[in-house]
Amino acid sequence: MPRAPDEDLYKPNRVESKPSRFGEASADANQDNTVLEEIRNMTKVLHQGFTLPKRGLPQFDGNPKEYYQFMRRFEESVMKQVDSPSSQLEFLIEMCSGEAREAVKSFSIVNPPSLGLNQALEVLRQKYGLKHTIVKAHLDCITRGQTVKSDKQSLYRFASVLHNCAVTMKAWGFESELDSSQTLRSVSKRLPLHLQRKFNDRVNLHSEGSFTTFELVAFVKEAAARSGSFFGQILAETETTSKKKVNSRKERFSPPPVKNRRLVW
Repeated sequence: MPRAPDEDLYKPNRVESKPSRFGEASADANQDNTVLEEIRNMTKVLHQGFTLPKRGLPQFDGNPKEYYQFMRRFEESVMKQVDSPSSQLEFLIEMCSGEAREAVKSFSIVNPPSLGLNQALEVLRQKYGLKHTIVKAHLDCITRGQTVKSDKQSLYRFASVLHNCAVTMKAWGFESELDSSQTLRSVSKRLPLHLQRKFNDRVNLHSEGSFTTFELVAFVKEAAARSGSFFGQILAETETTSKKKVNSRKERFSPPPVKNRRLVW
């Protein structure tokens, strides 16, 4: 079957187009702009690599007391340094651990990444960033736990925990819950026995409801300073010895465990 004639062949005065010098210059300029843009992107990536913290630092394990500090560092170190929402989400997931990581890791598959990032941040806020959740975590930290040891370092550490809790509760207007008799009683039960007696004597000198947690912090710091002295160490050793005697006496007079006996009819 004969090939159909090309219509372009029958157009008069057909001239082959040739690239002009202006076109060549324009193409070279576009290529130069592309190279410059790639260099800028590479420089930006390198800058982010030097300015960003190592991935995984700081870590947030789901402790509500650390939520605001973590979010502040995440915003300063990542949100203001990285433009890509997918990279921001990746950093957020890697900076979480434990329960917090389980709560946000599934958002890595959400499209667009900006939506996944916003949803992950909202989940963290709802689980760990609500005011009543943080307040409860602070109160549990000072009212629950083992008895504080009598040494200087342990007492100063406990005083620091008390002070941080008091500052947070006061800033959010929860002083009444913090300074309630129930809270102070629970906190005092965590003190060593000889400090419980002294604390009780100190409270009795005040009118009801006038003793505050900040005064308790000062009391614990004074006790820590005294515990570093020679007589304070003797008192701590005496208290430890008396506890061991009480425990050994309990073990000596405790009845033997009752074994399960099979009844025969």
